[in-house]
Amino acid sequence: MYAPTTCYDKEEGIHYVTLLKECAKRKDLEKGMSLHVDITNKCLLRKNPYVGSSLINMYAKCGALSKAQEVLDELPFRNIVSWSALIAGYSRKGHGHEALNCFERMQSEGLSPDEITLTCILKACGSTQSLDKGKQIHEFIVTRLAWERYYFGQCPCGHVCQMWGTC
Repeated sequence: MYAPTTCYDKEEGIHYVTLLKECAKRKDLEKGMSLHVDITNKCLLRKNPYVGSSLINMYAKCGALSKAQEVLDELPFRNIVSWSALIAGYSRKGHGHEALNCFERMQSEGLSPDEITLTCILKACGSTQSLDKGKQIHEFIVTRLAWERYYFGQCPCGHVCQMWGTC
């Protein structure tokens, strides 16, 4: 893996990020796929990590999880945002085992989860009744994150309680 280059038209990247966000909001997979072709033709996935993450998010929110996974696998540079977009998609659609697999792949690349990733993975632990993994995540939150920063019911504390309740 290599870091993304910075010699690209930032406005063009922002344009595509905005359009992909709108496609995700409207669940407009057809338009999103058309944008994907444009993005590929302009080599933006190799140049702009935000475009890649937005494309993964769009596919995931439209329910095209295999396409989201393909995009992630083809990215030359994966970051916490791109991984979290796919993990969230799998969790949201009830594919807890796939979310857990992605989480482990993310960690094997040396990335640490943020609050969004933890929220999604706790949901996956609950849906798959993966008590051992849930315990590991809970321990991570307690020991490595400032637990007191979060209020009950917000990310990720409420999801810890939900995970314990379903496991």
